[in-house]
Amino acid sequence: MKLKKPDQKTVWRLLCAVATVLLLAGLIPLLLIGQYAHPCADDFTYGFYAHMSWINFYSVPQALQAALMQVKSSYETWQGTFSSIFLMAVSPAVWSETDYFWTPLLQLGILVFSNYYLTYVLIVRLLHGRKIYWGIVAPMLSFMLMETVYSPVNAFFWFNGSVHYHFMHGCMLILIGLELHLSVCARKGRRIFLTAASVLCAVLCGGANYSTALLTLICLVTICGLVIIAGQKPFWQLPALAAEAVSFVISIIAPGNAVRQTSFVKMGAVEAILASFRTAYAYGKVYLTPLVLLVILFLLPVLIRLAAESSFRFRMPWLVTLYSVGLASCVYTPALYSMTYTGPDRLMNIAKMWFLFLLLVNVFYWIGFVQKKLPAKREENGKRTAAPIILAYCAAVLCLFLVDLKISDQPLKEFSSYAAWVSLRSGEAAQYDEEYQQRLEILLSEEKNVVLQDYSVKPYLLYFDDVTEDAANWKNTAVANWYVKETVVLQSAE
Repeated sequence: MKLKKPDQKTVWRLLCAVATVLLLAGLIPLLLIGQYAHPCADDFTYGFYAHMSWINFYSVPQALQAALMQVKSSYETWQGTFSSIFLMAVSPAVWSETDYFWTPLLQLGILVFSNYYLTYVLIVRLLHGRKIYWGIVAPMLSFMLMETVYSPVNAFFWFNGSVHYHFMHGCMLILIGLELHLSVCARKGRRIFLTAASVLCAVLCGGANYSTALLTLICLVTICGLVIIAGQKPFWQLPALAAEAVSFVISIIAPGNAVRQTSFVKMGAVEAILASFRTAYAYGKVYLTPLVLLVILFLLPVLIRLAAESSFRFRMPWLVTLYSVGLASCVYTPALYSMTYTGPDRLMNIAKMWFLFLLLVNVFYWIGFVQKKLPAKREENGKRTAAPIILAYCAAVLCLFLVDLKISDQPLKEFSSYAAWVSLRSGEAAQYDEEYQQRLEILLSEEKNVVLQDYSVKPYLLYFDDVTEDAANWKNTAVANWYVKETVVLQSAE
């Protein structure tokens, strides 16, 4: 019996299914290990007021009012990032230790949703591409960012750090999608909804970490400029731009910033900008792992077809690339300017994700530029003949995924889901959770001077920081205040 050769429509559907299954397969171990995530460090400082209010009154409005007290206190004494501080102050740990599993759910959810929405706007609404192309690109992009994240614990499993950087980066992607969506939306009612949503995201981003706030402002100005170049008036885009700019200024002028700056050495503005380009170049080479290249290779047939079918002209690709270099570099500028170094791992998370997103955009743009230079030759028979080739090509790339995982020098640090699976299979994650529960039992007891045992295991995905042997350490006092203890110390190793 002669087998019928697949056509391209069948191939695209198959690739969409494969990409979706791959994303879901990656999400499952991360969500499973997320049940063993627990609060630490700044979770106990920023959430203190709301937590005390909640355990005393069990009133959500009063707890939220207490969270605003934390915003005011931090704004005056430490940092001006008011929207981040408010979210830090209402972490899942505030309500109950058992609610902390919402942290990975929220962070993984914002990663997937933001990338799905932004790619939908770019592919379906702006380029008028087929939804099946979006159904392949979105899960593969999400899969790549999820697996290659610079520091998984800072991105998905520690609330304070993840909400300040990773969550706000997701809000920025959603905001970019909303602003672009407004440029092609004709229905007034939908425009009002999109504008309201964009203003909310703009306030969140403007009051977030300064890398996200600065990058968002640049992107919103760019979008308004592109709308004007396209012959439209940026009426619907301006509210979000104004909201983000005002929020950013409010954050910058906070008295607490001056207090915090006394703990760091500043770099000159021009020097910081130049250093940002050097830093982006140095880390860009590190970010280009085999998995990243394999995802791009997998998407090549889709990107080629999308570019060929689009009426977009893909002019001046060199300018797009140069501008992308600037966008990738400016993420590092605030940290270099204020602290003379690139910042913590949670900042590197968003820097890497943004770099990889821009990389994919540039690959597609250059493909489109080349496509428009080639003579148009499209025949139905040719499409049918190419289908088996595309299928075989993508199957080969998927096989290389497994090869890359097998030969990788550091698979635990290069594939987040694999690290989660190993930790779950070995029982390490469960052991970490059991030891945390033993600590919690002591912390909830009547004992006023608590001595905690050090963890025997510290999972790569779950462990971020801990109390010390010094009762006066800020982390120790934070835990002591949270559980109403006089002292909390880690038992000496001696």
